[in-house]
This record gives sequence, structure tokens and C-alpha cells, in this order.
Amino acid sequence: MLEILSGQPDCQSFIKLKVETRIEPYASYVTYEINIETNNPSFTFDESSIRRRYSDFRILRSMLAKQFPFTKIPDLPPKSPFKNTFDMKFVEKRREALEEFLVKLLFKNIFLSSRAFHLFLQSSITIAEIKEIIGGKSNYVDVNWPVIIKESTWPLKNTDDKLISNEEGESICAANATSLASSHNSSLGCKRVSFCDLVTVAEIHST
Repeated sequence: MLEILSGQPDCQSFIKLKVETRIEPYASYVTYEINIETNNPSFTFDESSIRRRYSDFRILRSMLAKQFPFTKIPDLPPKSPFKNTFDMKFVEKRREALEEFLVKLLFKNIFLSSRAFHLFLQSSITIAEIKEIIGGKSNYVDVNWPVIIKESTWPLKNTDDKLISNEEGESICAANATSLASSHNSSLGCKRVSFCDLVTVAEIHST
């Protein structure tokens, strides 16, 4: 499991991320299970586990590119229409690439302000429903999610309320060569969310 650290040693936040392959009997496609453990206040859940398809990752990337037109979005592994979907070497290589994609997004502070990204990571609603939320076609709220009316895309700040940046405007401090700042509350969706059974109910934050 990859661990992303930020902050001072005495009040350090972390995000642990692991992507695992899941193949159901008689399924026609592979799903990838995104497991997160965190104490980062940008996240609604301390622990979550949700499954997404490769095509879902592609749609997420498109939404992020539209939301952040002046920010470079990490690349995804390419489509491979001539590969056997269940070839285990191919599946494992894709899993590693998808995990790397998510780590790179977490490393760039600006993406933690994205409703689409948070809903993708920690809710069981479909990617189509996420698109409806982001497009303003759905407008009712789950009581378990914090409501922030206006979504921010500003850079995050450290515990001293100072922007952290390198030449690309990104923070650097890492375990496993990655890092992110944590003092930001994200804007999370306007739809009744049915969370996956694997989310620990006790970890739901009350608002």
C-alpha cells in the first residue's frame, strides 16, 4: 500500500492507497478496487473501498481535464483492444498504471478540491451519476457528506497557512516519493449517495 504524507511530524496527515484487481466469476470485464485509509481532512471517510472499471478512469480524467484546463492531467495506460482482457500480465500492468495515476492526482494539491475526484474515490455511485452531479443535473444532498456550495480550485496550504510550491506549483514531501498538503475541505457532491458495503459505517463523519 502506498503512503502519502504531509505536514509536520507532530501533526502529520497521511493517505494510504492501494489498487487491487477484482475479477468476478462470469464477468466480461475487470474491476479495480480502490482502497483508501486516511486522516486527511479533505476526505469524508477515514476508510473506504470502491470498485471502478478502466473506462471509469478514462471518464474521470476527461472530467478533470475539463475542470482544470490549465493543469496537466496525468496519463492513463492506453486502450488495448487487441489484448485479452483477462490476460493476467496485462491486467497487472494496467493495475499498476492506474494506481500510479491516482497517486499522481493525490500528489497535485489542486485535485483535492474536485467533487468528481472525491466521489470517484469514496462513493459507490456510478460514473454516469457523478457526471450528472458535476453537470448540475442532480441537486439533492446526502446527509453524510459535507456541503460546500462553491467548489474551490485554489492551491492548498500547509499548517502555517502558507502555500507550498515547486516550479510547477506543487508541494513536495514524500513517502514513496510522493506528497500532498492537507488543510483543505473538499466540495463533495449534490446527490443521494448509496455507499458501498465495504465502507466502514463507523467512520462516517457527521456534519
